[in-house]
Amino acid sequence: MTGEIIKNNYQRPKTFPLIEQLFAYNPGVLKIIGVMLMLVVLVSAVITAAGASNSCKNENWWSSFDKKGWSTCNNDKRFITGFYRTKLGAWNRDEIYRLEEAKCCSSDLSYRNERSECKNANWWTSLDKPNSWSVCPAGYFLNGLYRTAGQNLHNIEVGKCCKPVNHPKRYEQCYDENIRFKFDRQGWSTCTKAGFYVVGVYRGADWLHNIDRLRCCKMLRVKPGHCVNSNWWSSFDKKGWSNCNNDKLFITGFYRSKLGTWTRDEIYRLEEAKCCSSNSLYQNQRSECKNANWWTSLDKPNSWSVCPAGYFLNGLYRTAGQNLHNIEVGKCCKPVNHPNRYEDCYDENVRTKFDKQGWTTCSKIGYYVVGVFRDKYLDWLHNVDIFKCCKMWIGH
Repeated sequence: MTGEIIKNNYQRPKTFPLIEQLFAYNPGVLKIIGVMLMLVVLVSAVITAAGASNSCKNENWWSSFDKKGWSTCNNDKRFITGFYRTKLGAWNRDEIYRLEEAKCCSSDLSYRNERSECKNANWWTSLDKPNSWSVCPAGYFLNGLYRTAGQNLHNIEVGKCCKPVNHPKRYEQCYDENIRFKFDRQGWSTCTKAGFYVVGVYRGADWLHNIDRLRCCKMLRVKPGHCVNSNWWSSFDKKGWSNCNNDKLFITGFYRSKLGTWTRDEIYRLEEAKCCSSNSLYQNQRSECKNANWWTSLDKPNSWSVCPAGYFLNGLYRTAGQNLHNIEVGKCCKPVNHPNRYEDCYDENVRTKFDKQGWTTCSKIGYYVVGVFRDKYLDWLHNVDIFKCCKMWIGH
């Protein structure tokens, strides 16, 4: 009976007669719709790729480079990838005013939102010499040129060189673009490999067409490391070491179980550590480690216990008691070629968060724990109030 009621009360959904007819009598419509959907996907992919790639603009130097002064990209966050020149004057007289435009491109996506820092590279003597290079400082990219009143190549005196503020003072890769014949003619001469920028020029003789090579370099992409959660559920319940599972991982935070009470919150409630690999600059390096003596520092209220400079926390050693002061040693490691300093550090306030069950970590990407601060009150796990979080040195 119930089935009959459902059947009798069933109402067929509203339909669209025109669409029904299209599908009933024109099976080819399905193919057309399929093609249209594929086109939508392809267009979306192209738009996405365009957004991820470097955007470029041709900078007009037609008048600025005819006279003494600066010609640059329109802002410090763009970097030159090539030049446009007009027709060759003559082999023995090809004035530098014939350099008319620069192709200025945005940075690699890793650095797209960063401000830039710039330096002026002194080429007053280097571009006076035949068969010599004039280049930017390591890690910097060409952004503009300063010329004096003459028309020879040696009258280009300074290169304005810029880089994203967090770009290290080195490159991912460089090569020399041979433009010996191409730069003799009207048109563009550029770094032909995608993602490469001009960092220097090589001259033969002393006219514009005697720029024979461009040094082209790629920005170094610093990628954050991968992370694993290291299980300390049993190891940290008793005397002994609890570590990341190898020396090439570094702690970025901890997981704790539920608070005992304000007056009794045992350290065995520290259950896991988030252990992350180094950034891509140090990825394949072995580590070196030191044990930081916290036997007295964690006994004192209102005090820091930290790793040696340049090292990152990899593990903890505890004794038999359940108070905070029973954490006696911090195992601190670093990639073997990492210097004894940090790129940047800050204090992560965990005063209220570390009172509750869950993860408490360095909130900034690429930062690792290098120390902990115990407050002035009690001697329990929840009295860890601050993590010192530091970033690996990238050399800017």
